[in-house]
Amino acid sequence: MDSFDVVKFEYPPEETPWITTLITFVSELVTKHPKIKSVGICFSHQIIARTLRGECIPNLLGWEIEVSDVALTEFGKAIFDADVLVGQFLK
Repeated sequence: MDSFDVVKFEYPPEETPWITTLITFVSELVTKHPKIKSVGICFSHQIIARTLRGECIPNLLGWEIEVSDVALTEFGKAIFDADVLVGQFLK
C-alpha cells in the first residue's frame, strides 16, 4: 500500500459481513500507513469513525446545504479542468 497516496471508500446498500473486513483494513491503513490520506464521504466517513472509535449521529435539524470551494493542486486542476471544485450536501 505504500505506493498509494489516497484511499476512498464507497457506500454499500446495507450492513454486510464484509464491513468487519473493511474496518480491519481501515485500522491497518491508519496505523501502519499514516502517510496515506483517507477520504470518507457518506458511508465511508462512518466506517472511518467506527474504526477510530468515533461516533456519527444524524443531524437532528435535517439536511444542511453548504457551498464550499475546494482548492485543487496543479494535478487536480489538470484532471478536473478547473481551479476549484464547488458544492456539498450534508445530512
